[in-house]
Parts: sequence; C-alpha cells; structure tokens
Amino acid sequence: MCALVSRGQLTVNVLIPPSGLMDKQQLWNIILTNTEQSPLSVQVQASFSDLNTGQPVFTASAGPIIVGMGTKQLSATTVGQVQYNSLNANYRIDPGPTGLLPVGSFSVCYNFLIDKYNKVVQECQPVTISPLGPLLLNQPANGSTLQEYHPLFSWLPPTPVQSLTSLKYDLKLVEVLANQSGADAIQDNIPLMVIRNLSVANYLHAPNAPQLVPEKQYAWQVIATSNLSEIAKSEIWLFSTRQESSASTLKEASPVFIKLTKGSSVGGFAVFKGNLRFDYFNETRDTTWNINVVDITGLQHNGFALSLDSVRVNRGQNLVDYPAGEDRRFIHGHQYLLQVFNSASEVWQLRFEYRKQD
Repeated sequence: MCALVSRGQLTVNVLIPPSGLMDKQQLWNIILTNTEQSPLSVQVQASFSDLNTGQPVFTASAGPIIVGMGTKQLSATTVGQVQYNSLNANYRIDPGPTGLLPVGSFSVCYNFLIDKYNKVVQECQPVTISPLGPLLLNQPANGSTLQEYHPLFSWLPPTPVQSLTSLKYDLKLVEVLANQSGADAIQDNIPLMVIRNLSVANYLHAPNAPQLVPEKQYAWQVIATSNLSEIAKSEIWLFSTRQESSASTLKEASPVFIKLTKGSSVGGFAVFKGNLRFDYFNETRDTTWNINVVDITGLQHNGFALSLDSVRVNRGQNLVDYPAGEDRRFIHGHQYLLQVFNSASEVWQLRFEYRKQD
C-alpha cells in the first residue's frame, strides 16, 4: 500500500500483507518520507470494517508523530501509545497494546492527518486475518472403510476458539467417481449433502439424510465461518463404504472405548450417549485415579473432579465405563475435556460431547 500527499510532500508506504496479518504490532510497519525542509507532525489512525457488511469493527490511533526531514521507519515500539476502540460487539477486541487481531475478512483504512496543512489522506485495502490453528478433521478417518451408512462426522475447531464469535460450520459431502481425486470431486460433483450453519464441531448423518451406498467412495470437507466470513477450510478426506455383514452387525453391539491421547494436544473427539467409555493406557505404577473434566462449551470453562474410587487403576490398558447419565454435572449437548493426570506429570485427555441416552 503506497500513498502520496501532493501538498505537504509526505510519502507514505504502509507495509501490511493482504494475508498473514495476526498481531496488533504488525499494523504499525509504516515508512514515512518527509521531503520538506522542516519536520512534520502526523497523526495516524487505522480503521477496520467488516468486508462483507461494511460495519465498523475497531479503530487504532497513534500520534502525533514527528517526522523529520528524510525517511522515518515506524514500528509498534516507535509510534508511542496506541488507543484501540472496539466498535462492534460481534468481535472480541483486546484493548491492550499487544495481542491478536480479530479473525475475519476486513477492509483496513489508514488516515494520515498532517497537522501543518490540516489535511487527511486515506488509503484502504482488504486484509484477511486467519486463525492461529487450523480446522482439523477427526472422523471418519482419511482412507477408512465404513460398514455403517449413518456415520458421525467430527472435527476440531480452529484456534483460539475463545477469540472467535458466531462460529459456524458448513459440511460438504460428495461421491467420488472413478479416476477422480477428492479435490476434484469436492469442486466438480453435485454434493450428496451440504449442511450449513452448524454450531457444534460434529454432525451425525441422519436417517432421513441422503443414503450412503455400499462399495462407494466419498469425500468430505468442512468450512468454518465467523461473522459470516470464511475463516478456515479443512483438508479434504476420503472414506469408502462396504456391504454390512451380519457379523459386523453383532460386533456393533459391543461397546466402543475411545482412547485417550497423551500430551498437551487433544488429538481425538467423541460423542458419548449415556455412559462415558474411554481407554486409558497406564504406563506408571499408579493405582488410583486423578481425573478432571472441564466444560468447554461456554466461556467459563468450569471443571470438576471425576471420582472413580471403586475402580482400581491397572498397569497397561484400562477400559472405563462411567455412568454419566447418573451424574447431573453432565449437560446434554455440552462439550467437555476429560483429563487423566498421573504421577509422571503426564496428562492423557479426550474432547467429547455428552448426550443423554434416548
């Protein structure tokens, strides 16, 4: 972005990228060139507005800045105190001088007020601010083969979730034809279904939805939107279907236990109906449980301890079947983070949604 002031002889070059902008401090990478023989006093204001609606989002004001003869390189450390004013309740704006910018598609306009001439020059450009963490698909796994025709589709939201408002998802499912890639199928084929404006990070293929057919291959993708702007797009994953046998029908009657993932990253997501069934692999000599559950649906993130005093922790695999339907702390439709802590200072965890038993 480059602007020339005809009266006052001030050249402005704003060095912000159209994409990859994330941090407030990146707003102030500006080069000012004063071709006069005396210093100029300049005030700078950056105004963000929603690219789709035109509604103002926030302003950031700095100055006055004294520009001597020649070129002056501005940065977050040289512009002095910056005042941020939030103008839109649909976006979370940190009033502090540091931190992340809101996620979305915006028009950013810079106003440069030259005090000597009382002249304002404005330059605008569109920018896209993406989430820090990507939108990740979870299940059905890429390349998997299903023997069921009403699978659960689940994914992990872009991060940080707490900075995103009005977060919604669009799920697209298409059949993949012979000699077609998943990307080509998503782009060219008529969708088998498109589910829009999902408020949770999963979708159970409903009995009245278009039927999946045995011996077919399908591709699916999820798009995340915030304030009606696309902010993240997942990879395209493929899965196949095959004829369900009577043996597999009997096998489905057995309960499924979801494995916990070791480490700080949460690698899995599940939907539990009634009971929580999880698989914890104990690599220590622990014999008692230390389990915490956090409700991550709202902003409060309230946690509580899960008591399994009657169940001994065994070395190796532990299959836990907890009757959550008898525990009033679990709320239908809420998402939770289950964490198991051990004596090795490790945490094993799983994200899940709880639903009441029909």
